[in-house]
Amino acid sequence: MDRGSRDLNRLTPSFSACLIISPLISECEVAAPVFAGAAAFVCPTIILARGRTMNKSELVDHIAVEAEISKTAAGRALDALIGGVKATLKKGGSVTLVGFGTFAVGKRIARTGRNPRTGAAIKIKAAKVPKFRAGKGLKDALN
Repeated sequence: MDRGSRDLNRLTPSFSACLIISPLISECEVAAPVFAGAAAFVCPTIILARGRTMNKSELVDHIAVEAEISKTAAGRALDALIGGVKATLKKGGSVTLVGFGTFAVGKRIARTGRNPRTGAAIKIKAAKVPKFRAGKGLKDALN
């Protein structure tokens, strides 16, 4: 049994979305549905059903296949990246990945809101919020 078949058996969920790791496919093309009701796309390393979001474990699997490293190493690398972004944002800085985008800290001012149940006015505190601005390379990849 090849790696793609093992991953298909392990990762196929019970709903109409599917991730298949298959480094054997060389070009992106529209594929036949993986199972009834799934509109899927075939790319060099993954098949994602339309409208499906990739979770952390699927991203780790993708990194491991693309970088040809173990899933453990890929998980540690992803955790290090996320930790570095968090630490920088916590200090008030920003992280720029040229061609991908910029993570930065935004500020929300204090404001008055309404309790939807009672209609009473409530005070909402000022807050720092993470923001992401897509770079040109990411925008071009989507269009």
